[in-house]
Amino acid sequence: LAVCDTTCLHGNCTAPNTCSCYEGYSGDTCNEAVCDTACIHGNCTVPNICSCYEGYSGDTCNEAVCDTTCIHGNCTAPNTCSCYEGYSGDTCNEAVCDTTCIHGNCTAPNTCSCYEGYSGDTCNEDIDECTISNGGCQHTCNNSGGSFSCSCDEGYTLVDSKRCHELPTIDPCAAVNVSSGSISSPGYPNKYNNTVEYTWTLILACDDKALLKFEDIDIEYHVDCIYDYLEIRDGNVWTKYCGFSIPSQIVTESRQVQFVFHSDQIINFKGFNLTWEKYGGDFNKTTGNFSSPGFPFHYENSAKYTWILSNPFSKCIILYFESIDIEGHEKCIYDYLEIKTLCYKYKVCGQSTERKQLITDYNNINFTFVSDVTVNRKGFNISWKGVPEGEEGCESHVDSTGVITSPNYPDNYPNNVLKYWPIRAQCGMQIVLTFEHFELEERITDFDICRYDFLEIWEGEVDNLNEGEHRIDERCGNENTILETHTNTITLKFKSDTSLTKTGFKIHWEAKAIPAEELEKVEEIKYYTSF
Repeated sequence: LAVCDTTCLHGNCTAPNTCSCYEGYSGDTCNEAVCDTACIHGNCTVPNICSCYEGYSGDTCNEAVCDTTCIHGNCTAPNTCSCYEGYSGDTCNEAVCDTTCIHGNCTAPNTCSCYEGYSGDTCNEDIDECTISNGGCQHTCNNSGGSFSCSCDEGYTLVDSKRCHELPTIDPCAAVNVSSGSISSPGYPNKYNNTVEYTWTLILACDDKALLKFEDIDIEYHVDCIYDYLEIRDGNVWTKYCGFSIPSQIVTESRQVQFVFHSDQIINFKGFNLTWEKYGGDFNKTTGNFSSPGFPFHYENSAKYTWILSNPFSKCIILYFESIDIEGHEKCIYDYLEIKTLCYKYKVCGQSTERKQLITDYNNINFTFVSDVTVNRKGFNISWKGVPEGEEGCESHVDSTGVITSPNYPDNYPNNVLKYWPIRAQCGMQIVLTFEHFELEERITDFDICRYDFLEIWEGEVDNLNEGEHRIDERCGNENTILETHTNTITLKFKSDTSLTKTGFKIHWEAKAIPAEELEKVEEIKYYTSF
C-alpha cells in the first residue's frame, strides 16, 4: 500500500504522498469541491453546490435578496431596489411626476390622479359643477375651488344641501307676554362637555328690550375668547364672553337676541347662568294672553322657547287654550308645549279650535315650547287669569272632606249613566277615598274586567287626560277598600249599562298631606294632552 503523509479527504492514496480524488473534488488532499460554474456571491462547498453569502441566493449565488418586494423595480443588491424609470422609493412604490400635481396625487409616472372637483394634467383646473344641471341645486348654484354649494332665494331655507323649502310667514312683532326667564350652559352647574355648540333665541315684542344679568360665569379664559365662549348676538352687535369675572348687566338693543355657547375639544368648566327680564313695562296684573312665536303664522322648526309666568297676586292661574295647532302624537313626542308647575308637568299637542281650560295649582308656571326638524303648524294662543284663594277655580282643599254618592243613592242608580266628579286639593296634598258603601253590578269572574257597571278613578282632570294612561283604579261589585291616590287632583267616572242596577255607592273623601318622601314622585307626574 502507498503511504501519504496527509489524509486524502475525498479520494484514495494511490502512490506515495499522492491522492487520487473522487469525481467532483480536487487538491493535494482532495479537500476542494469542484463546481462547473463559478459561485458569484458564495463558495463551492460540495460538488456543483454553492453556499451563498448573506443577502444572496440562486444556484450560483447570483440573485440578491430584498426583505420587501421591489414593486416597480428589481432587487440588485441585498435589500436594495433598482427602480424602473419613473419610480422611486425604497421599494420603488412612488411614482415620479416631473411637474407637481397641484390638487391631486402622482399615481403613475408623469400621471396625476385629481381630487374631486379638479381636472387637467397637473390637476390645476377647477371643474365648474354649476354648468352641469345647475349642480342639482333647486335655486342657485355657487361654484368654488374644487366644490360648489347651493343656496335658496329669499323666503326659502335649504334642506338636504340642494332642495329649498318655503319658510312660513312669521308675524315680525309676535312674542309671548312674559316678564322673565333664565338661560344656562348644558349641565350647569356641572361641567359642560367638550366640542359642543348650543343656540338659544329670545324674542320680544316690537320695541321691547331685555335686561340681561349674569348670575355666574366659569368658562375657559382667553383674552379674545377663542376657545370656549358665550356669544350674545344683539342685532349687529356680537359680543363674546369667557373667563370668571361676572360682566355688567346688559340692556339689549333689539327685540331678538341669540345666545350661542361654544366649547372646543379640551378643558371644560361649569359654564354660565344668566337671567333676563323685560326692561320696563307693567306685569302687575291678573290677566293676560300669550302665543307661540309667529302665531297665527307657522312656528319654526328646531325651535325651543322657555317662558315663566309668575303672578304673586294670585293663588292659582287658570289657562284658557283659545287655539291649539301643534303637530300631534299620542304622547306629544314631536312638537309640544310643556307646562310645569310645582306638582305637575303637562305636555300639550294636537289641534283644537274649541276653547279648553286648565286650572293650575300654583301661581308660578314654566312654559317650554319645542319643535322638531319637520312639520310646523300655527302653534298656540293662550289667555290666562290669576285667581285669589277661595274664589271659583281656586278653592282651598287643605284638610277638607266631602261625600260623593251615585245617582238616586241609597236607591238603585238608573241605567245608561255617565257621570264625572272632579276633586282637587292643594298642591302637596293627596286625596284619600273611603268607600262607606259600594255595590255595583259584579264581574263575571275575579279575573275579568268591569265590563258592565263600573267606577273609575283617574289621576288629574279627565277632560285633559289621554284615557288609558293615567287611570288609578277601576271598581265594580263590592270592592270597598280604602284608596290612597298619591295625587291632589282626581276624577271619579261612573258608568252604568242598559240592564241590571244596584244600590251604588257612598264615598267619603279627604285631602291629606303627602309624606315628604312621596313628594318627589308626585312632581314627576307627566300629563300628555293630545287635543
